[in-house]
Amino acid sequence: MSSSNEFHKIVDAVRRDVDRIAITAAIATLSAPCFRGAAEECASREYVRIVREKTPLRLLHLNVPGRTVPSVAAQLADLDPTVSAVLVTGSIVPEDTTALRAEVAALNGPTVLFELDLLTATLTAAAIGVLRSRDVPPRAGRIVIAGAERAPLLTPALTASRCATVVHWGVDDRSVESLQNLMRTNDVLIALDDRVPRDLAPAQTVRPPTDPTAQCSLVLPGLLSAMCGFGGATVTPQLLMASGVALTVLSGHDELLPDSDDPLLVAAVARFATRALFE
Repeated sequence: MSSSNEFHKIVDAVRRDVDRIAITAAIATLSAPCFRGAAEECASREYVRIVREKTPLRLLHLNVPGRTVPSVAAQLADLDPTVSAVLVTGSIVPEDTTALRAEVAALNGPTVLFELDLLTATLTAAAIGVLRSRDVPPRAGRIVIAGAERAPLLTPALTASRCATVVHWGVDDRSVESLQNLMRTNDVLIALDDRVPRDLAPAQTVRPPTDPTAQCSLVLPGLLSAMCGFGGATVTPQLLMASGVALTVLSGHDELLPDSDDPLLVAAVARFATRALFE
Protein backbone atom coordinates (compact mmCIF):
# COMPACT_ATOMS: atom_id res chain seq x y z
CA MET A 1 0.00 0.00 0.00
CA SER A 2 1.35 3.43 -0.93
CA SER A 3 2.16 6.01 1.72
CA SER A 4 -0.43 8.29 0.10
CA ASN A 5 -3.19 5.73 0.62
CA GLU A 6 -2.08 5.18 4.21
CA PHE A 7 -2.16 8.90 4.81
CA HIS A 8 -5.71 9.22 3.47
CA LYS A 9 -6.84 6.29 5.60
CA ILE A 10 -5.43 7.98 8.68
CA VAL A 11 -7.13 11.26 7.75
CA ASP A 12 -10.45 9.48 7.24
CA ALA A 13 -10.11 7.74 10.60
CA VAL A 14 -9.37 11.04 12.33
CA ARG A 15 -12.38 12.64 10.67
CA ARG A 16 -14.60 9.81 11.86
CA ASP A 17 -13.26 10.21 15.39
CA VAL A 18 -13.82 13.96 15.31
CA ASP A 19 -17.36 13.48 14.08
CA ARG A 20 -18.01 10.89 16.78
CA ILE A 21 -16.60 13.07 19.54
CA ALA A 22 -18.54 16.10 18.32
CA ILE A 23 -21.90 14.37 18.75
CA THR A 24 -23.17 15.66 22.08
CA ALA A 25 -26.92 15.12 21.89
CA ALA A 26 -29.44 12.77 20.36
CA ILE A 27 -33.09 12.71 19.39
CA ALA A 28 -34.50 9.22 19.66
CA THR A 29 -37.88 8.24 18.24
CA LEU A 30 -39.53 5.21 19.82
CA SER A 31 -40.24 3.20 16.69
CA ALA A 32 -42.14 0.20 18.06
CA PRO A 33 -45.81 0.27 16.92
CA CYS A 34 -46.97 0.65 20.52
CA PHE A 35 -45.09 3.96 20.81
CA ARG A 36 -44.98 5.43 17.34
CA GLY A 37 -47.28 7.11 14.85
CA ALA A 38 -46.96 9.45 11.88
CA ALA A 39 -47.27 12.49 14.14
CA GLU A 40 -44.36 11.38 16.31
CA GLU A 41 -42.13 10.86 13.27
CA CYS A 42 -42.96 14.33 11.90
CA ALA A 43 -42.29 15.89 15.30
CA SER A 44 -38.96 14.12 15.58
CA ARG A 45 -37.81 15.42 12.19
CA GLU A 46 -38.90 18.95 13.13
CA TYR A 47 -36.96 18.83 16.40
CA VAL A 48 -33.86 17.71 14.54
CA ARG A 49 -34.26 20.58 12.07
CA ILE A 50 -34.78 23.18 14.80
CA VAL A 51 -31.80 22.09 16.91
CA ARG A 52 -29.48 21.92 13.91
CA GLU A 53 -30.67 25.30 12.68
CA LYS A 54 -30.45 27.16 15.98
CA THR A 55 -27.49 25.56 17.80
CA PRO A 56 -23.98 24.33 17.00
CA LEU A 57 -24.74 20.97 18.61
CA ARG A 58 -23.86 17.89 16.62
CA LEU A 59 -26.99 15.81 16.75
CA LEU A 60 -27.55 12.08 16.40
CA HIS A 61 -31.01 11.11 15.12
CA LEU A 62 -32.06 7.52 15.61
CA ASN A 63 -35.00 5.16 15.92
CA VAL A 64 -35.23 2.97 19.01
CA PRO A 65 -37.20 -0.22 18.30
CA GLY A 66 -37.63 -1.48 21.87
CA ARG A 67 -41.14 -2.41 22.99
CA THR A 68 -40.63 -2.16 26.76
CA VAL A 69 -39.11 0.36 29.13
CA PRO A 70 -36.14 -1.92 30.00
CA SER A 71 -35.32 -2.61 26.34
CA VAL A 72 -35.51 1.08 25.40
CA ALA A 73 -33.43 2.02 28.44
CA ALA A 74 -30.73 -0.48 27.50
CA GLN A 75 -30.49 0.93 23.97
CA LEU A 76 -30.30 4.53 25.19
CA ALA A 77 -27.67 3.64 27.78
CA ASP A 78 -25.63 2.00 25.02
CA LEU A 79 -25.28 5.26 23.07
CA ASP A 80 -21.80 6.67 22.62
CA PRO A 81 -20.49 8.19 25.89
CA THR A 82 -20.12 11.55 24.13
CA VAL A 83 -23.93 11.82 23.99
CA SER A 84 -24.79 13.61 27.21
CA ALA A 85 -28.50 14.23 26.61
CA VAL A 86 -31.21 12.59 24.52
CA LEU A 87 -34.71 13.76 23.70
CA VAL A 88 -37.08 10.81 23.46
CA THR A 89 -40.14 11.28 21.26
CA GLY A 90 -43.08 8.95 20.89
CA SER A 91 -46.37 8.08 22.54
CA ILE A 92 -45.22 7.25 26.04
CA VAL A 93 -47.37 7.58 29.16
CA PRO A 94 -46.18 9.75 32.08
CA GLU A 95 -45.55 6.74 34.33
CA ASP A 96 -43.20 5.25 31.74
CA THR A 97 -41.26 8.50 31.35
CA THR A 98 -40.39 8.37 35.04
CA ALA A 99 -39.42 4.70 34.85
CA LEU A 100 -37.40 5.11 31.65
CA ARG A 101 -35.47 8.09 32.97
CA ALA A 102 -34.61 6.19 36.15
CA GLU A 103 -33.51 3.05 34.31
CA VAL A 104 -31.25 4.93 31.90
CA ALA A 105 -29.68 6.80 34.83
CA ALA A 106 -29.12 3.51 36.68
CA LEU A 107 -27.26 2.23 33.61
CA ASN A 108 -25.10 5.40 33.55
CA GLY A 109 -26.65 6.48 30.28
CA PRO A 110 -27.30 10.03 29.03
CA THR A 111 -29.78 12.41 30.60
CA VAL A 112 -33.21 11.68 29.17
CA LEU A 113 -35.55 14.48 28.18
CA PHE A 114 -39.14 14.02 27.02
CA GLU A 115 -41.59 16.16 25.07
CA LEU A 116 -43.64 16.22 28.26
CA ASP A 117 -40.76 18.02 29.99
CA LEU A 118 -40.66 20.66 27.27
CA LEU A 119 -44.42 21.07 27.46
CA THR A 120 -44.18 21.41 31.24
CA ALA A 121 -41.87 24.39 30.74
CA THR A 122 -44.21 26.06 28.24
CA LEU A 123 -47.27 25.46 30.43
CA THR A 124 -45.41 27.02 33.34
CA ALA A 125 -44.60 30.04 31.18
CA ALA A 126 -48.17 30.34 29.91
CA ALA A 127 -49.62 30.14 33.44
CA ILE A 128 -47.26 32.88 34.63
CA GLY A 129 -48.25 34.87 31.55
CA VAL A 130 -51.94 34.66 32.46
CA LEU A 131 -51.17 35.82 36.00
CA ARG A 132 -49.20 38.75 34.61
CA SER A 133 -51.92 39.72 32.13
CA ARG A 134 -54.42 39.75 35.00
CA ASP A 135 -52.05 41.92 37.08
CA VAL A 136 -51.89 39.35 39.85
CA PRO A 137 -49.12 40.37 42.29
CA PRO A 138 -46.04 38.12 42.53
CA ARG A 139 -46.55 35.08 44.80
CA ALA A 140 -50.24 35.91 45.17
CA GLY A 141 -51.49 33.81 42.26
CA ARG A 142 -53.76 30.79 42.55
CA ILE A 143 -53.60 28.05 39.94
CA VAL A 144 -55.86 25.04 39.41
CA ILE A 145 -54.52 22.05 37.49
CA ALA A 146 -57.07 19.66 36.03
CA GLY A 147 -55.40 16.34 35.28
CA ALA A 148 -52.15 16.97 37.14
CA GLU A 149 -51.19 13.30 36.88
CA ARG A 150 -50.66 13.78 33.14
CA ALA A 151 -47.69 16.09 33.77
CA PRO A 152 -46.02 14.92 37.00
CA LEU A 153 -43.39 17.68 37.09
CA LEU A 154 -45.79 20.56 36.43
CA THR A 155 -47.00 21.11 39.99
CA PRO A 156 -43.48 21.12 41.49
CA ALA A 157 -42.27 23.38 38.66
CA LEU A 158 -45.00 25.92 39.37
CA THR A 159 -44.35 25.64 43.10
CA ALA A 160 -40.64 26.25 42.49
CA SER A 161 -41.49 29.45 40.60
CA ARG A 162 -43.14 30.81 43.77
CA CYS A 163 -45.62 32.66 41.59
CA ALA A 164 -48.72 30.96 42.92
CA THR A 165 -50.27 28.31 45.10
CA VAL A 166 -51.43 25.22 43.21
CA VAL A 167 -54.49 23.03 43.76
CA HIS A 168 -55.68 19.99 41.82
CA TRP A 169 -59.12 19.32 40.43
CA GLY A 170 -60.39 15.84 39.70
CA VAL A 171 -58.83 13.93 42.58
CA ASP A 172 -62.00 13.40 44.61
CA ASP A 173 -64.73 15.45 42.94
CA ARG A 174 -64.72 15.48 39.14
CA SER A 175 -67.92 17.42 38.60
CA VAL A 176 -67.87 20.47 36.37
CA GLU A 177 -69.72 22.34 39.09
CA SER A 178 -66.86 21.81 41.54
CA LEU A 179 -64.41 23.16 38.96
CA GLN A 180 -66.61 26.19 38.35
CA ASN A 181 -66.62 26.85 42.09
CA LEU A 182 -62.83 26.59 42.20
CA MET A 183 -62.43 29.10 39.39
CA ARG A 184 -64.44 31.69 41.30
CA THR A 185 -61.53 32.03 43.70
CA ASN A 186 -58.56 31.07 41.50
CA ASP A 187 -56.71 32.92 38.77
CA VAL A 188 -55.55 30.30 36.26
CA LEU A 189 -56.80 26.92 35.09
CA ILE A 190 -54.35 24.53 33.42
CA ALA A 191 -56.63 22.09 31.63
CA LEU A 192 -54.83 18.81 31.00
CA ASP A 193 -58.05 16.85 31.48
CA ASP A 194 -60.22 16.54 28.36
CA ARG A 195 -63.36 16.76 30.49
CA VAL A 196 -62.83 20.45 31.18
CA PRO A 197 -65.47 22.34 29.13
CA ARG A 198 -64.09 24.69 26.51
CA ASP A 199 -66.37 27.50 27.65
CA LEU A 200 -65.28 27.36 31.30
CA ALA A 201 -63.22 30.45 32.18
CA PRO A 202 -61.62 30.65 28.70
CA ALA A 203 -59.67 33.84 29.46
CA GLN A 204 -58.07 32.15 32.46
CA THR A 205 -57.43 28.75 30.92
CA VAL A 206 -54.20 27.32 29.55
CA ARG A 207 -54.44 24.15 27.47
CA PRO A 208 -51.72 22.06 25.86
CA PRO A 209 -51.97 22.21 22.06
CA THR A 210 -53.12 19.19 20.09
CA ASP A 211 -49.73 19.18 18.39
CA PRO A 212 -47.15 20.38 20.94
CA THR A 213 -44.22 20.45 18.51
CA ALA A 214 -44.18 24.22 17.98
CA GLN A 215 -44.37 25.01 21.69
CA CYS A 216 -41.81 22.37 22.63
CA SER A 217 -39.47 23.79 20.00
CA LEU A 218 -39.39 27.09 21.90
CA VAL A 219 -37.59 25.34 24.76
CA LEU A 220 -35.65 22.50 23.17
CA PRO A 221 -32.61 24.21 21.56
CA GLY A 222 -31.71 26.29 24.61
CA LEU A 223 -32.43 23.58 27.15
CA LEU A 224 -30.51 20.94 25.20
CA SER A 225 -27.57 23.34 24.85
CA ALA A 226 -27.49 23.91 28.60
CA MET A 227 -27.73 20.21 29.40
CA CYS A 228 -24.97 19.26 26.97
CA GLY A 229 -22.74 22.03 28.28
CA PHE A 230 -23.25 20.99 31.89
CA GLY A 231 -22.61 17.25 31.76
CA GLY A 232 -24.42 14.89 34.10
CA ALA A 233 -27.50 17.12 34.13
CA THR A 234 -30.65 16.00 35.91
CA VAL A 235 -34.13 16.98 34.75
CA THR A 236 -35.76 18.61 37.77
CA PRO A 237 -38.82 20.80 38.34
CA GLN A 238 -36.42 23.69 38.98
CA LEU A 239 -34.80 23.20 35.58
CA LEU A 240 -38.14 23.18 33.77
CA MET A 241 -39.36 26.14 35.81
CA ALA A 242 -36.26 28.13 34.88
CA SER A 243 -36.78 27.34 31.20
CA GLY A 244 -40.38 28.48 31.49
CA VAL A 245 -39.39 31.71 33.23
CA ALA A 246 -36.98 32.42 30.36
CA LEU A 247 -39.93 32.26 27.97
CA THR A 248 -41.90 34.60 30.21
CA VAL A 249 -39.09 37.16 30.27
CA LEU A 250 -39.17 37.34 26.47
CA SER A 251 -42.97 37.59 26.26
CA GLY A 252 -44.93 40.82 26.22
CA HIS A 253 -47.44 41.75 28.92
CA ASP A 254 -50.37 40.25 27.01
CA GLU A 255 -48.43 37.38 25.44
CA LEU A 256 -48.26 33.94 26.99
CA LEU A 257 -45.25 32.74 24.97
CA PRO A 258 -42.55 34.47 22.93
CA ASP A 259 -42.20 34.41 19.16
CA SER A 260 -40.24 31.43 17.87
CA ASP A 261 -38.12 33.80 15.76
CA ASP A 262 -36.97 35.86 18.73
CA PRO A 263 -33.17 36.03 18.32
CA LEU A 264 -32.70 35.97 22.11
CA LEU A 265 -34.77 32.82 22.65
CA VAL A 266 -32.12 30.10 22.58
CA ALA A 267 -29.61 32.10 24.60
CA ALA A 268 -32.19 33.09 27.22
CA VAL A 269 -33.42 29.54 27.80
CA ALA A 270 -29.85 28.24 27.90
CA ARG A 271 -28.81 30.92 30.39
CA PHE A 272 -31.72 30.36 32.77
CA ALA A 273 -31.43 26.58 32.49
CA THR A 274 -27.68 26.64 33.13
CA ARG A 275 -28.21 28.73 36.23
CA ALA A 276 -30.74 26.18 37.50
CA LEU A 277 -28.34 23.31 36.81
CA PHE A 278 -25.66 24.94 38.94
CA GLU A 279 -27.97 25.64 41.88
